[in-house]
Amino acid sequence: MLYSQSEIIKHHRQLKGLTQAQLAEGICSRMHIVNVENGTRKLSDFIFKDVLLKLDLDPNDFNVGIDAQDEDTLFLMQMEKEVATHLAHFNRLGLEKVKNAINNRFKDSNFGEYLALRIDMHLNLPQSDSINNPDLPKPDILKAREYAIKALKLKRADFDLAKIDTYFLTIREYSIISALATTYGYLDDLPKEVEILDKLKANYEKNHKIVMGGSGLNTFYATLLTNISINYKLLGMWEQCLQHATQNMEIFLKHNNVILYTRAIYQRAYSLMKLGRTDEGKEYYNKFFMLAYVLDGYAAINFAVVKKEYEDVFGGIMDIRAEW
Repeated sequence: MLYSQSEIIKHHRQLKGLTQAQLAEGICSRMHIVNVENGTRKLSDFIFKDVLLKLDLDPNDFNVGIDAQDEDTLFLMQMEKEVATHLAHFNRLGLEKVKNAINNRFKDSNFGEYLALRIDMHLNLPQSDSINNPDLPKPDILKAREYAIKALKLKRADFDLAKIDTYFLTIREYSIISALATTYGYLDDLPKEVEILDKLKANYEKNHKIVMGGSGLNTFYATLLTNISINYKLLGMWEQCLQHATQNMEIFLKHNNVILYTRAIYQRAYSLMKLGRTDEGKEYYNKFFMLAYVLDGYAAINFAVVKKEYEDVFGGIMDIRAEW
């Protein structure tokens, strides 16, 4: 059976216990949602997808009904897909090409400004290509922060970092605020980065289902948990790192994410070592080595470095060969 936008949005909004204003937050005006639920207008596919994600629904499960005549929306959807592809393996030239295409198409309006600002934000964050290549523009952290805040204020004029826990954020806002948090870490204010990431975590846990895999929101949550643990480690906050790594292990194991589970085991082992809990530290290092060896690099942790770290602290030679 096919359902209209009105039926889908109203049913799932009420199921989730959201007001029309809360659902519209960061996406469109409240009257957009009011009119859609009344059946007097239809959202563009671009906006409808954001609404579905905010309702914890997978857009691929719905026949959105793209308006083939809405060329601007179709263009921006294509550009957003290209941005995601270029960010996955950071392609600076690809991102700049997309930004130029947006600016050329909408030079007399701000229709594509939100996506262009997000591109500028990423182009000004430290990336491996700009760090290792003196011919490329140097990262400008403050510029990246400026672009992030401009993008956030386009959709939420009163945006305030201090109020993160009061907002119902969209998938794009989660991503932008997470990047914004890293600008503080790059400028040697790790406590501020952790403060923002902790608020994002609390916001997500209050407003969304915790399910690994699937939509981008869930991928964001998994990455967020890992980044918070890493920052606690960098700050030398071993009790917090241990507590967070233990929580992560439970979540990642429950949702069968063996790679993130392995990284969380390492964070727990390292924290136990730093806290002087030697026997437990050795136990979890052994668990980490066994899983990391099987994953053969997929845990994204340098096996040789961690092996040396273990041997320097605990002495002897780490040998993970099974005894059969």
